Amino acid sequence: MSRRSQILEKKKKRTLRAQKFKSPSLPNTPSSRGISVKSPMDHGPEQIQNRLKKKSPWYASIVDPIKGADCKVPDDTGVDTGTLQMVQKFQANVDAGGTCGIRLKTPYPYSGGVATPFDYIVTGTLPGDVDFTDTGSVPEAFTALKAYSDGVRVVSAAIYCQSDAALSSNEGMMVGYVNPFGDSLYPADTTTTELMNSFKAATVPINSGKACVAKWYPIRKNDKNYRSFYNPGADITQMPYYEMGVLVTGAHYSGGVGSTFTFTTVVNYEFTPTSNTLNILGAKSSPQDEMEESLVTLWTQDMEIAGAVNNTTPSRSPESVSPSHEDDESGFGMFFNVITELMPLALALL
Repeated sequence: MSRRSQILEKKKKRTLRAQKFKSPSLPNTPSSRGISVKSPMDHGPEQIQNRLKKKSPWYASIVDPIKGADCKVPDDTGVDTGTLQMVQKFQANVDAGGTCGIRLKTPYPYSGGVATPFDYIVTGTLPGDVDFTDTGSVPEAFTALKAYSDGVRVVSAAIYCQSDAALSSNEGMMVGYVNPFGDSLYPADTTTTELMNSFKAATVPINSGKACVAKWYPIRKNDKNYRSFYNPGADITQMPYYEMGVLVTGAHYSGGVGSTFTFTTVVNYEFTPTSNTLNILGAKSSPQDEMEESLVTLWTQDMEIAGAVNNTTPSRSPESVSPSHEDDESGFGMFFNVITELMPLALALL
């Protein structure tokens, strides 16, 4: 037998032995050349949701209303609408009982019925009581919206409260609360404890160095709906109550002077204009994105509606929302983003 034949015979025997002892439960792994799949950890439900939230203009506006101007509700309205952002600041000193605060009966503009929409909160005759009195001022945006629009809805809104007291006097707490589309307002004799225990309310210690916020969020309740455009010229009795407020309680008071607090009210409006005068605000078709609307209304149900934020948050200058709906170049809105996120996950499961 030639040398070449001997070598071929040995190779044949080795191949037969390898096949004999190979486990049938471990099939050959196909080549992965040209295939790139990210870690499954990048495609978990939480990671996907977080990335989608960053691509939603409406959600960004709700989370941070000061940076949420020029945003609209992405429903199927499809009519030309304009936008307007209202940012107003107020200062108040606590009374002898260590209490002050502000509430907005409704961010929707109205005419008549009640003297003023903003109410400062003062202590009642008994410890722990608060009294809502009409000693505030009409929001500046109401005048323009009543004059130049026939339908108004809220896109996002918030009330912030910051302590201006010295560190040595930072005692007490701030209570943020929201009563969305309630059948009635909290009565004048509401107690601090009742506000603290209201749905989605939160307390922030004044000595934490944080501001307190109470936010608007989209909700449907009976016949009241975040989608609806409400007539700004209607009496308040025909408008929906969407009560928001921040109460300060137990704050420092000495020598006839109480600690000072700064309140910032922010409301982003979308409205149907009745005059060409408001074309300067860029009236154009409202975005239609059913996927984004559905996701945002879902996300906000688990969002902290009231709580602590950095003191720098209400101190910043207003700014347009980013990203904006105009940044979408696909033409498919949030649906395209969802498909983009789910495609790698589908490939990873193949």
